[in-house]
Amino acid sequence: MSIITRILDHSSSKPLHVAIQEKDVSITYEQLASDIRRVSNSMKLTVGVGEFVIIHASNSYEFILTYFSVHYTGAKAVIIASDSEKNYKEFVVNTVKPKLVVCDCKSYVNNIVQSNESNACLAQESEHADLMFTSGTTGEPKGVPLTHAQLTAATEHIVEQVGNTGNDVELLLMPLSHSFGMARMRSTLFVGGTLVIGYPLQRLKGVFKAIEEHSVTGFGIVPSAWSFITQMSKDMIAKYASRLRYIELGSAYLAPEEKRRLTEWFPDTNIVMHYGLTEVSRAIFTCFHTDDLEAIGKVSRGAKFIIIKEDGSKAEEGEEGEIAFLAPWMASEYYNNPLLTSKSYFEGYLLTGDLGKYQGEYLYLTGRLKEVINVGGKKVSPYQVEDVLNQCDGILESACIPFSDKNMGEVVQAYVVLEPENTAEFSEIVGNLKQYAAEHLPVHMRPQKFHKINSLPKTPLGKLQRLKLASM
Repeated sequence: MSIITRILDHSSSKPLHVAIQEKDVSITYEQLASDIRRVSNSMKLTVGVGEFVIIHASNSYEFILTYFSVHYTGAKAVIIASDSEKNYKEFVVNTVKPKLVVCDCKSYVNNIVQSNESNACLAQESEHADLMFTSGTTGEPKGVPLTHAQLTAATEHIVEQVGNTGNDVELLLMPLSHSFGMARMRSTLFVGGTLVIGYPLQRLKGVFKAIEEHSVTGFGIVPSAWSFITQMSKDMIAKYASRLRYIELGSAYLAPEEKRRLTEWFPDTNIVMHYGLTEVSRAIFTCFHTDDLEAIGKVSRGAKFIIIKEDGSKAEEGEEGEIAFLAPWMASEYYNNPLLTSKSYFEGYLLTGDLGKYQGEYLYLTGRLKEVINVGGKKVSPYQVEDVLNQCDGILESACIPFSDKNMGEVVQAYVVLEPENTAEFSEIVGNLKQYAAEHLPVHMRPQKFHKINSLPKTPLGKLQRLKLASM
């Protein structure tokens, strides 16, 4: 069953149940289904089955309506952020050659008149529903096509791990231009729950008000957004612990101490964190209350995986190598790029580019393959060095990249962001960092160069952009 079919079923089984709550406006499943048919009736006049529709994303009812109308029409949705760079937008348009581009969903929907014509849902499980493009922060964007069946399988997996039901009310804190936000939206509507939108995270008072007024029972969030909440309001969010049934985190690193703080603040909330890529969605999960907080996933909570060593053989327990996943919801190819597809899969498993190892029931992340620093033939994961530097007094966060060296090939250089109250001379800070690194790291892993910067370059969702460090 496709997600659009499931929504249509809800319109029959629970027609008056609220599907989307946008501030003070309530849209029932019956109204959502009716609006999808109305918009689809108009859309099919210009868009045929299997053709592309680009939609500029916004956290609005009209965007959600347009998205599902594309599926109802049997077309394929391509979602991009409205504030994407011009070159990125042009790349996507030139790649897919869309039949329709919807830049303003509100205007598009509001200009469609009611039609009495009845049309059937043309979504087919085996056909592509979405084409997601990676951000392209480390190269040309990659097109990831996903079928209706794959989206449904991914959604069922998420629902199983998160535990949301048709009785839940979810506050959407993620942008719908990102796969995390889209998956939370799909999961909520798939189970017949209520999705609350229109409360941007930057207006924290409004977020807390929404939790109270709409009896919110769960949400998804990225680590950088969680950090924003705690920095701006301390532990205020914890007062809602008794009403929150679930919290899903993902898309970036979260320190184990932050995970422990979450378990303390929300002792009875199902707190889970996913690890994955656009290609494989939530590949694997950990549960904060029961799992190893250093791990990125438990074997029984997601996709099958293998660890591939540098020589191409499969690693044994405890051995490091590249993580590769296999799952029913995984993309099986890249759009119009057979060469990239052939390089990215190993015996049907998707190569992630991440280094890891498994120990017992758990999978651990040890680094990023393309980010590994080769110091005299010894491989150094920047994550391990950063974890040490971040523990040094006065350091807010850090990032490491390679620096060319005529003797060693590469050495480690570190970029550090200081705590606001740290007013010491940088030469003194560097001395402390070198001493601390000498006490906690082997010689080849110790940074040889240090740079002070005001902030690390990151994507809007908090992912570090290491390539930009070299030009800073």
